[in-house]
Amino acid sequence: RKKPLSGCQVGVILPSTPGFFWHGAYLALNAPLAESYPRKAVACYPGHSSAEDICSLIDEMAESGVNVLILPVTYVEVKEHLEKYRDVITVFQLCEYTELDNSFIFASDGYSDGRTLAEFILSRNPDSRALIIESGTDLSKCRISGFTDNFPGDRVVGSIDAPQNIPTRYKSSVYASRMSEVAGDTPPDYVVCSSGMLTYAAAAIIKCGWRGKTRCVGFETPPTLSRYVDEGLIAATIEQDI
Repeated sequence: RKKPLSGCQVGVILPSTPGFFWHGAYLALNAPLAESYPRKAVACYPGHSSAEDICSLIDEMAESGVNVLILPVTYVEVKEHLEKYRDVITVFQLCEYTELDNSFIFASDGYSDGRTLAEFILSRNPDSRALIIESGTDLSKCRISGFTDNFPGDRVVGSIDAPQNIPTRYKSSVYASRMSEVAGDTPPDYVVCSSGMLTYAAAAIIKCGWRGKTRCVGFETPPTLSRYVDEGLIAATIEQDI
């Protein structure tokens, strides 16, 4: 809003991940908020904080008089916790939970993400073949659309939906079965997947017997990606904004 609401107090809760998106989001928000909303509160939390920790920060914000809250809603528990403040706090979200009442959503430009990934892969190997795994969220669909619109259609081996409601210990096996069924006897050069799928897809590549032939690529939040790299589950190369 160009003109601040009378008596409005703004709260911002973001992950404290330096050098990545959230730090940039904080810098982008801080200057205009300081100018227009002298009554503001900012809280940062470690990337691996629990939903309970974030809910506690929300409670602290509410108790301090915050009536506009900006935060990423990354847990269902956080979304449910916010329901009790529906009449007193307006929420500006930085991710998907469209069913949350009294809320406005800022979605990232997923199409651009997908387009950039397609361009990156083609710059390495113009003849690459790709198999796509989709999660079904709006952001995933947008990213996949950006990818497929900018990747040769005859080089997309096919796509599968990420398996749902399957115990974690079985996921990579289910991925492997579906990937093998779609790709047949010729392994794709890349398996393209959305966030939350990288470890399962990487394990599935090994189960398919594609190790050394297929690379797993996709999108992941920086804290999760860093954890995977530290645990030796995934190797990451970051070029430009990818």
